[in-house]
Amino acid sequence: MKLLIVYASKTGQTAKIAHRIADVARESAEVTVVEVRAVPADVLAACDAIIVATPVRFDHHPRRVIEFVRNNLGRLQSIHSALVSVSGASMTPAGAHQAEDYVTSFQAQTRWTPDQCELVAGAMPFTKYDPFTRFIIRRIARAKGLSTDTSRDHDYTDWDEIDRFAKAFVARAAAA
Repeated sequence: MKLLIVYASKTGQTAKIAHRIADVARESAEVTVVEVRAVPADVLAACDAIIVATPVRFDHHPRRVIEFVRNNLGRLQSIHSALVSVSGASMTPAGAHQAEDYVTSFQAQTRWTPDQCELVAGAMPFTKYDPFTRFIIRRIARAKGLSTDTSRDHDYTDWDEIDRFAKAFVARAAAA
């Protein structure tokens, strides 16, 4: 099986997640990982399954991901697919509804309903933010009861859950 993982990443966390999924999936699939702006048409045409991994930043998925999905909607609907939505809302149980709302909005904008949706907690890489973003994210972290130490980065991704998702996705895609 040929699996294509397409991702967008602002600060690197979604890229790490995409590559982790690829590492696990390589146990039973041929995997290609590509940033959303560089997806070769021949690779997209030849894949048997696709995962689109995208961050949520200030309540929105990146425009380039929305455009990729819109431009390739027919292909995405014809193969086994998953959306991995990486957000700060997924960092706390109280944010689950907000994370689901991000996916609902994404689906409304793109008209794509993937076979699977995975809501993933991201990170707060304070050391990579500009001063204004650091200030805003620190306030959000405080409101959520998360660490506000801006001298270091905070990773909230459940890597074991990423591994479980990757294995389950490959198994379902192979069976489809």
